[in-house]
Amino acid sequence: MKKTVMYIRQSLDTDKQKNSLEMQRSHCLEYAKQRDWIVDEVYNEGKCSARKTDMKERLQLTRLLNDCKKGTIGRILIFKRDRLARNVEQYLDILNQIRLCKVELHFAADNEPPLFGGVASDLIESLLAGIAEYEGNNIVRRLINSKKTAAGEGRWAAGSYPYAYIKKNEDQPGVLKIDSSKERIVKALYALAKIELCTKKVVDFKAFYETVQKKKLLKQLDEKQVWKILTQPLHKGVMSQTIDGEEYNRAAPDLLIVTVDSWEEVNDALSLMKPPSGVEKKSEEDEVIVPKLVGIAHCASCGEPFVATPKMYKCKTKGCKNSPHIERVDQDVLFTVRNRLLEKGMKEWETVRDQLQKLLVEPFEKKAHSLKHQIECLEQKIMENVKQHVKTSGVIDLNVSFVENYRENIIELDFVESRCFSIKSFVQLLTKEKELDRVKKEGLKPMEINSLLQLVKRVDYAKGIKEVSFICNERKGCLL
Repeated sequence: MKKTVMYIRQSLDTDKQKNSLEMQRSHCLEYAKQRDWIVDEVYNEGKCSARKTDMKERLQLTRLLNDCKKGTIGRILIFKRDRLARNVEQYLDILNQIRLCKVELHFAADNEPPLFGGVASDLIESLLAGIAEYEGNNIVRRLINSKKTAAGEGRWAAGSYPYAYIKKNEDQPGVLKIDSSKERIVKALYALAKIELCTKKVVDFKAFYETVQKKKLLKQLDEKQVWKILTQPLHKGVMSQTIDGEEYNRAAPDLLIVTVDSWEEVNDALSLMKPPSGVEKKSEEDEVIVPKLVGIAHCASCGEPFVATPKMYKCKTKGCKNSPHIERVDQDVLFTVRNRLLEKGMKEWETVRDQLQKLLVEPFEKKAHSLKHQIECLEQKIMENVKQHVKTSGVIDLNVSFVENYRENIIELDFVESRCFSIKSFVQLLTKEKELDRVKKEGLKPMEINSLLQLVKRVDYAKGIKEVSFICNERKGCLL
């Protein structure tokens, strides 16, 4: 007799999902009980991401599919489709393997539609799997956005806490305090580094680590730990984090363990050394800076728009040596925009706010409206195809591209609405902050900096800004 089995998988190891596996098990058992089925075995994948983990690494799913092929399984119970996969192609592949083995597949969640069969099956299952994939991507985006928010507020969001720091309060994740039991280790390590690396001019890190191992207090540290401790900016009171490619640097004087001068001196010495195996060393030569003013910044000598190299803006004119650093130009322009905004905002803020709304927010609102209309049309087409299939018994030539377009539009709409909300919030925030304190203190987020630079129409640059012009409003003239 073939077995009835259950497959469960937990996506994320978070407090919100600590009961996820038990919850899935409970629903599947209740579903089986209502139908007088006995669950013979549970395939428990545990904590495993369906987005990041390769199929071959999902050992329980692999075992389940192999047992299906052996003919020992007659029925599989899972909570929802997304437990199998959060990727359309992968889900359909798993589903096809189960079908070929003539194994029943049942979903225990109350709001999960049963498995579709017939001609329209692949279309409808693709649509439902696409929604699951979108939800998975959305979860990741929300996690990334929450990490960015935390980093922007000066909380630690980049994984495990740096050495010598612990959580300050259980109710405030990411708010750190110094671990006094490890603080003296950090101070002792920097003191030794100043003597060995800066005074004695030791140039080999392995030789320095041999000296570290001779100190009783520091002997517990491995080679990678020593490097990471010495290069951690938080020890000098600067919380530096990179979240999804964006860098966040916030002053954290209450978390300072060594003086800025000591940290800089030690790190100047380390910059000349090869790090331990397995530790990446940031190299200025490999650094690529993302330019924000391509097509806007021009050579003040030739009038030609700059082209961007990994670190410099360069004039296209042969023989012209005007090649300013990207960061310098972008920072100079941002400084000019900020000053003009402060100057004009104080005098006629309502006008500036209205024009910012029109220039920065309205394009996103129009795009969101257009996408919503396209999604409604695609939903109608999909429903018409499904209704046609229900009414007829013949083979229907369904346009599978409807599903792909639907999924792409949903994802794009989410992105557009998210950007629209962020920019609108930024404009409203500036409205509330009459003195524009955050703009004065250079406390702008990357998205806000990009928004302000969108106000610039053209910049002529050569050893500094020669001229800058701003986007104009059709009725009210120059914005700034």
